[in-house]
Amino acid sequence: MRRLILATLLLGPVGCQSVKEGVLSPVTSRLDLANAQLAAGVRQVELGNAKIDALDAKLTETNQKVARIEKQLAQTDARIQDMQGDVKTATTTVSHVDATATELNKTVRSMSGTLDATGKRIEVMDGRLAEANKKVDEVNKKMDVIVEAAKKIPGVEPKKDK
Repeated sequence: MRRLILATLLLGPVGCQSVKEGVLSPVTSRLDLANAQLAAGVRQVELGNAKIDALDAKLTETNQKVARIEKQLAQTDARIQDMQGDVKTATTTVSHVDATATELNKTVRSMSGTLDATGKRIEVMDGRLAEANKKVDEVNKKMDVIVEAAKKIPGVEPKKDK
């Protein structure tokens, strides 16, 4: 191969262009093939770069969506913490109401016994009042008899009701 290149260099000034081309033809065809392969490689790299750029754009979009989701999750967490505070307050209030209800039940039970005793006393008093009413009725009947008898006595006038 060295001889061919040397011969080409020596014949170049003489004007043998076709000899020069013939001798360098295998090298030129190899260079053309190498250039074609390099061009194909460059196209593949450019396609790869385009795909990477598209992927980068998708990743950027995904990162933005993830950032929005993280913000929404933070808001949701804040709401949940507020709700947990409300639940604690409600639990405290329910415990207080429950304790009050327990005390009220004790009071009602106590009052129930007192009311039962009061009811018995009222029954006794009703019985006594009925007896007293009977006595008053008897006294009234006796008074009516006395008034009628007093009317029959000459010179005595019974007092008139107003």
